[in-house]
Amino acid sequence: MKSRFGEKNLTKLNGIVLAVLLMSGALTIAIPSVLPSAYAAGNKPGKIDTFFITTVGSTSITLVWLPPTDIGSSAIQGYQIERQGPQETGYTIIGTNGPTDTNFTDGPPDRPALTTGTTYNYKVTAFNAAGLGPASTGRHATTLLQPGVTLSPDPANPTNSAFPVTATFTDIVTGFEASEVVITNGDLSGFSGSGSVYTFTVQPSINGLVTVNIPAGVAQDLLSNVNTASNTLSTNFDNVHPVITLLGSSSLDVELGSSYVDAGATAFDDPDGDITDSIVVGGIVDTSVLGTYTITYDVTDSVGNAADQVIRTVNVGD
Repeated sequence: MKSRFGEKNLTKLNGIVLAVLLMSGALTIAIPSVLPSAYAAGNKPGKIDTFFITTVGSTSITLVWLPPTDIGSSAIQGYQIERQGPQETGYTIIGTNGPTDTNFTDGPPDRPALTTGTTYNYKVTAFNAAGLGPASTGRHATTLLQPGVTLSPDPANPTNSAFPVTATFTDIVTGFEASEVVITNGDLSGFSGSGSVYTFTVQPSINGLVTVNIPAGVAQDLLSNVNTASNTLSTNFDNVHPVITLLGSSSLDVELGSSYVDAGATAFDDPDGDITDSIVVGGIVDTSVLGTYTITYDVTDSVGNAADQVIRTVNVGD
């Protein structure tokens, strides 16, 4: 015989039994005070736990992170990147990445260059349709110092000859070649060196100002940081010889026993000007003795350029 109790009556019976059990204390039901995050309406992403700095250069810092374990109630829509610079009291938003882009470079080529030798702090926050989650734990890094370079020694000024130059970098560098040296009014020769010290010679071309320098970005250290610009060496090249001009005749006849007073000479140099007082006179005239006497006139300018010697001949006769 088939039962006529039916499903509807069975459901009522089950409800009565459950009520009796609850009232008697024979059955206890635990109800959680907080629903799991997967069931919470409009839940934001959790905190990003895996966040680190992978690359530090002289003008850039690269960040990498993994998505939070708890993405919240909907898919991650992106990430907000914040930075705190030196002497800043809070963080500033510097970028926003898409949901699959979990790295960020603060610095060139897409952002302005950071300051070398400076510490920066960073945080990353995930967000979804419900909003921003909690920020990650901060990470910090200090940008590297770029290798500097100093040119020495200072050449004599003015000069009338080639002069040596030593380029000393603050770190071992590669990629530095003779063609990277910038010289005005001169030529480079004898380039040699490696590591952090290089030497070469500068031969001035024509009279005037000569300068030597090394621009920024022509060499790099082992971490690919490019150099800063060097100091500039400068001097004035002077290879113009002074000119001596005799006063009076270059050949004179003097009577035996008479007195002789030399008329002298003048000297002029570009750029020194009048250097007559520097003339060196050689030779004597003895009017008490017959004969031919020679008086010489010589002078050099401040850098050692010598004038052509000028001679006066004095004939002592009766």
